[in-house]
Amino acid sequence: MSSARRSRNSILALAARILLIPYLVSLFLITWLPGSEAERVTGIVAYTAHALERWSIPFAVGYPALEFTANIVLFLPFGLFLRLAWPQLTLLVVSLSSSAVSVLIETVQVLLPTRYPTVSDVIANTSGGIIGYGLAIGAVALVRRYAAVNR
Repeated sequence: MSSARRSRNSILALAARILLIPYLVSLFLITWLPGSEAERVTGIVAYTAHALERWSIPFAVGYPALEFTANIVLFLPFGLFLRLAWPQLTLLVVSLSSSAVSVLIETVQVLLPTRYPTVSDVIANTSGGIIGYGLAIGAVALVRRYAAVNR
């Protein structure tokens, strides 16, 4: 590996490690704030579910599907940043890390009177981390291909 490539990889890893910090702070705020406060951030799910009612999709169907999808999206950066920050991490490690962080979040929510922990959140969050890992691999491959073509 050339020194320029090592330098680019080091900068990318450092940037991912730095970005992981505010991401985790935001993640924990979103998931641990009282329900009324969190709704300011996550209220778009209910708004969208109500909008889907206009197309005959019942709120009872739309809301859980959108919430599950939102939890996947919420954890995409987790898998992405972990893979970019530490390229040697395997899919198994990122999967277990995503699951562990999600279980931590859901366990703390047991203690919060306005929050409701669910197994589906753990499944969605873990899935998001795995997808984020895959996106990181794909993005790195695209950048490498672009760099190779434009040499």
